[in-house]
Amino acid sequence: MRTTLYTLAKEQFEDVYLNMPRDLLISEWNTMLARGINLNCEVADRIEELEPDSVKTEGDRVILSRSASRIILEMCKADCVVSEYEIQAKDTFFADLAANPPQLAEISDRIQVAWQLFNKVVDTSVIHRKHLPWWLNEAAYGSCAYTGLLNPLETQLVNESNDDLRQLLIAGLNSQSEQEDAHKLLSVIANAAITNQWVLGWEYGT
Repeated sequence: MRTTLYTLAKEQFEDVYLNMPRDLLISEWNTMLARGINLNCEVADRIEELEPDSVKTEGDRVILSRSASRIILEMCKADCVVSEYEIQAKDTFFADLAANPPQLAEISDRIQVAWQLFNKVVDTSVIHRKHLPWWLNEAAYGSCAYTGLLNPLETQLVNESNDDLRQLLIAGLNSQSEQEDAHKLLSVIANAAITNQWVLGWEYGT
């Protein structure tokens, strides 16, 4: 799986997943698992792989472990994803970009902020990871992946500098297919800005 951006329906994501606690009532967790089995094969497979002793119980509650985090991620995707784009030219768009960034010395403060937010959507620096939902943080860590989130306001700030960001990105990309990927990634964020959605990024490490 290559670098992928997902747009997430705002209300569903914020109501259910954004602030999901690590501890749930056992009945809530069992209901979630029962529903997850029927969502799609990816969720069902993750549930089948869950070790029985990996979820700790305390009274009438469960303390969810890292192994449960990937189930929650896949359920979030099944429930909330509106659109997605997987890059075509290479496996790791944002890691490659971090290794070979464009010239940034002369850009304005506005474009600098937009550039930083664009890179936050797949946070290869991991400086923003502590602000992610616990399950997304741990799902990425357990999968040796980089991830990130942009809220609707952040997508709007990126979109306001869309043309400038496109020029910065394309200037450092050699092939037509890489340039097309850059265009499509910015388009995903632009569409999220217009429709008031979140954007989730995911990229496996090398």
